[in-house]
Amino acid sequence: METGLLREFLILAEEKNYWKAAERLYMNQSTLSKHIKTLEKTLSVPLFDRTTRMVELTEYGRLLLPYAQTMVQTQADCDAALLRQRELFLHTVRIDCVPTMAQYGLAGLMLRFRDRHPEYPLRVREIDSYQAHQALSLHTCELIISWRLPSSPPSDDSSIVTIPFIQDRLVLVVEKRHPLFGQRTVSISELKKEHLCFLKGYPYELAQKACQEAGFLPQVACYTDCFENILDVISGGTHAALLMEHYVQYALTASPHLAKRFTAIELIPTVPAALSLRYLRDIPLSPAAQCFLAFFEQWRRSI
Repeated sequence: METGLLREFLILAEEKNYWKAAERLYMNQSTLSKHIKTLEKTLSVPLFDRTTRMVELTEYGRLLLPYAQTMVQTQADCDAALLRQRELFLHTVRIDCVPTMAQYGLAGLMLRFRDRHPEYPLRVREIDSYQAHQALSLHTCELIISWRLPSSPPSDDSSIVTIPFIQDRLVLVVEKRHPLFGQRTVSISELKKEHLCFLKGYPYELAQKACQEAGFLPQVACYTDCFENILDVISGGTHAALLMEHYVQYALTASPHLAKRFTAIELIPTVPAALSLRYLRDIPLSPAAQCFLAFFEQWRRSI
């Protein structure tokens, strides 16, 4: 039995919704549905009761659940043990980072560390915050740079050390033909009728939560991992985008042409976000990771 299918089973059992589960697994719903049917066919039992809005575990699914968790965790522990052994030999710094290297000055930080400490190879993988937190819990990396997950309490998990170092916030981005162009601020509640564009991952989750707190669900016109696609969609002046301010300012500063056409408007109330370095509290860091952490703290005090 493939542990990959069991992992998909666990995600669907947790989300109880094919769309949400497929989003977390970075696949379309039809593929996830086929995989679940393959697992059910392999086991010769139905695992889920399906309705139009959600799915629930059957008696067979509830029986499988703890075994699937054990099998997936065992596979992850095995993979992690082998990876730790390989990378311990290489003294490699392993960091999983959200895709914000350039916008937040992290690329320069990584390059300076490599120049200062060539004895410690640096392996950086760009993934979203959900994947980064999962990688940390599965011990496939020692350090992550991520946003706080919307579902997490303000203090985050007590087993994780969290070091915030970049403060950011959501802003509304519009093109010069948009009616809101030229305004300094806009209330989130005023966006109820706007057709909005989002970058995938944490910015979307944060914006969705802010809109819900303002009493409405956002009208999603575009949901993509490509910033250029968003600019194309809002360029006609009929759509807007909710994005991180640092991300937008980096793009507008780099391109005077874009700066003439697009602007970022402050949201009222402010929707803040903090980018943080995280590591497990009770797992000793390798010498390589400790070296990077000390270098990071020195860099953080200088910004």
